[in-house]
Amino acid sequence: MTTIRVRARVGDDHRVVVTLPAEVTPGEHELEITVRDEPTLPPPFEVVLLDDDRPKRFPSRPTNPALIPEYEAFERMLPELMKAHAGKYVAVRGGDVVAVGATEIDVLTAAHRQSPGTLVYTRLVTDQPQPIPRLMSPRVVRRDS
Repeated sequence: MTTIRVRARVGDDHRVVVTLPAEVTPGEHELEITVRDEPTLPPPFEVVLLDDDRPKRFPSRPTNPALIPEYEAFERMLPELMKAHAGKYVAVRGGDVVAVGATEIDVLTAAHRQSPGTLVYTRLVTDQPQPIPRLMSPRVVRRDS
């Protein structure tokens, strides 16, 4: 037995054409057709996101001496960046914004294409502290012999 459920728009001529799948063999079959006034849709579902309870902080000053001037340039430009690029990532090199994108990977890729091998400072343009990333620690799995 093959069950097929279709939704169709019935025109003024009251005709609906149904093409059956290949697994239905030619010959005599019993087809059951039920017409409902309203389509039965599954109930809507709700997505509940839990509050992010991780501690938050502002990004700290880089430890690499080559990135410190870029960090300071970002901090100076932050008010203007908030107006133009809030919620996006930027890459700063030589005190200038060299790339803007939706993700850090996009920004790093664009900056690397412009000048391969040159360090850039990347950061999300926001004036809010960000959650501290969680680093998973490795687990040792012991196997009994």
